[in-house]
Amino acid sequence: MDNFDLLLNMQLGLVTLRQLEQAGFSRSQVRANLRAERWTRLGHRVIATQTGELTAEQRRWLAVLHAGDGAAIAGLSALEEHGLKGWSRDEVSVVVAPNQRPRPLMGARFHRSRCIEDGRAMTRLPMQRVEVAALWFASVEKRDRTAHGLLAAVVQQRLTTPQRLATWTSRMGLLRGVEGIRAMILELSDGAQSMAEVDVTTMCKDFGLVRPKRQVRHRDASGQVRYTDAEWELPSGGSLILEVDGSHHLDMSTYSDDLRRQRDLTERHVQLVRCSTWELRNEPDQLAATLIRLGVPRAAY
Repeated sequence: MDNFDLLLNMQLGLVTLRQLEQAGFSRSQVRANLRAERWTRLGHRVIATQTGELTAEQRRWLAVLHAGDGAAIAGLSALEEHGLKGWSRDEVSVVVAPNQRPRPLMGARFHRSRCIEDGRAMTRLPMQRVEVAALWFASVEKRDRTAHGLLAAVVQQRLTTPQRLATWTSRMGLLRGVEGIRAMILELSDGAQSMAEVDVTTMCKDFGLVRPKRQVRHRDASGQVRYTDAEWELPSGGSLILEVDGSHHLDMSTYSDDLRRQRDLTERHVQLVRCSTWELRNEPDQLAATLIRLGVPRAAY
């Protein structure tokens, strides 16, 4: 396999006109392949040496090749490439140097940024490393809750650690909303695995409750290891577990699993209480009142 074949293989069959010229293809050869419909032109500078619909990874290659030298896949697009689940977006995000102004490309959005060269991942596809992609997204996302939820997701899915996020927060310089980002990273360092767990901590601070333990390890009635969202030791000697249900818990199979999990975790001295993320976010006073009634102790913050 020669160098051009290796390049095509790496770029999933996509190549720029400049790369074709460097490989020895004349303009007439390029036009002949396009006319014969063996190749497809994608924008003003990229050729697909195939026909048919592009895959998601090919669309990312198209976006970065279209943008030109120094461009890198960014934000959620980079994180999906790194393996992040549940945050997929159709639009490809690309960062380019401040002096670059790529032509518009359907399905892609270009952001001028003072990219950090060592913030790139050591991958074939030019893209931001996990920490840079997550922090960059958190800084440009207008909704703080979405931004902070993404930071929780990359930690919960073990793509990075709060410590590495904190290091890159300092290295990346001025970020929009940096104080909120740092506060979220601190929560993650303290064991939070989701925005719901952060919301529980906020509720406890607002209503003067003792902060719960997070991700407590249990063996249920069948011997399976389970981790709980939040758990308090009660003055009575027992304990209370709070499980926070997101919208996916409305699925019947998930709902049935939740009920089974509740039965298996419930013991004589263990109470298990469930709430929805909507209640936690919109009616925290009512949830706090329930927890106080069930014995969760108060504390001064």
